[in-house]
Amino acid sequence: GAGRGRAGKGGGRGGGGKGAAKAAAKGAAPAPAGAVAAPGDEAADPKAGNQLLADIFEEMGAIMKLKRDRFRARAYDNAAAALRIHPEVIASGAQAKHMDGIGAGMARRIDVVLETGELEELKELRKDHDVLALRALRSVHGIGAVRAGELVAKDIRSLADLRAAVAAGNVRLDATQTIGLRYAEEFAKRIPRAEMFEHQATLQALQQDKHPNVIMQICGSFRRGKADCGDIDVLITTKKFTADNLKENAGGAIIRSFVHTLREAGYLIADLAFGNSKYMGVCRLNKEGYLHRRIDIRCVRYDQYHFGTLYFTGSAALSVRLRMKAIDLGMRLSEYGLTCPGTDDRVLCNSEREIFEALGEPYLEPHDR
Repeated sequence: GAGRGRAGKGGGRGGGGKGAAKAAAKGAAPAPAGAVAAPGDEAADPKAGNQLLADIFEEMGAIMKLKRDRFRARAYDNAAAALRIHPEVIASGAQAKHMDGIGAGMARRIDVVLETGELEELKELRKDHDVLALRALRSVHGIGAVRAGELVAKDIRSLADLRAAVAAGNVRLDATQTIGLRYAEEFAKRIPRAEMFEHQATLQALQQDKHPNVIMQICGSFRRGKADCGDIDVLITTKKFTADNLKENAGGAIIRSFVHTLREAGYLIADLAFGNSKYMGVCRLNKEGYLHRRIDIRCVRYDQYHFGTLYFTGSAALSVRLRMKAIDLGMRLSEYGLTCPGTDDRVLCNSEREIFEALGEPYLEPHDR
C-alpha cells in the first residue's frame, strides 16, 4: 500500500504560511533554472499540494492505527494512496470527491489543508499523550498496536518505563521484543548513504567469496539513491532456483547458507525471525562507532526475481500505480509476478524494463522512482 504508515513521516511539510498549499495546488511559478528547492519549498512544484495532502492523510492514518481505529486508518490510507498517484493537481475538495477513496469528509479536510497548509486535528493529535506513548512503544520491533495499548493501560508510556517494568518483572517480553527494546534507539536512527555503501561492500564481498552463484540486490530507498535509509533490504536468488526446480532451495537451503556466512563473519548480531524464504535480523559493521541496524533478507525464485526487485525498491506510489495499470489491463501484478486472474498464465519478464513494457509504461531508472 502507499506508504508504510509511520507517524511523523513528514505530515504538514511545507507549511509556508496560510495559503501555501493552495498556491502550490494551483500551480505556482517554477523556480529559476538551476535553483535548488529548499526543504519545505513546496511552491516550487505544482503538484506539491497533492503530496502535502497525501503526507498529512498518511500521518493521520498512522495515528488511527496506533489508536486501533482500523476503519479510519483505512480511510486515510486510501485517500493518501489515491492522492499520490493522481495525475492532475488537486485544487479543491469538490474536485477530489470524484476520485476513488475520497468521500465528503476527506474532501472537507482537503479544502482546509489547501487553504491553511495544515490540518488542525492532526496538530492536536500530535500533542495527545496517548499517541505519543503509543508511538514510543511501537518503535520497539515486535510490539504492535494491541500490545502497545496494553502497556499504556498499565501506565507504561516510554522506553524507560518499559525497561524498568521488564527489570522489575512486571512485564514479560518475548525474544524478538527483547532484542527490539535493546536496540530501539539505534534502530530509530537513519542510515547515512555513505554507511549503506559500506554495508553493500561487506555483503558483496561475502557473496562473491562464499556464494558466487547467488544473485543479490540491495533494494529500498538505497537503490533509489536516497540520502539515508531506515533499514537494509536485500533480495537474493540463484539461476537454478525456478518454479521447475524448487529443490534448489529445499528447506530454505539458499537463504540459510547465506545467513550462516553473514553470521560467521560477525556481520549479523541477532536474529528476529528466520524462515525458508525470509530472514529478519540485526547487523553491524565491524568498525568502531557504527550502530546496530535492521536487515531483512528475502530469497525468491529466479523467475520472480525482477518482480521482487521492482516491488521492494519502490517507491510505494509507483507500486500502486503499476498495480492499478495491471488491473486496467485485466492482469494482476505483485512481487511474485504478472498474472492473468483465473488462469495460471504468467507473463515472463527477464528484467524490470520488460515488466514496464508489458504494462505499456515508460521505463524508470531506480533513481527516478
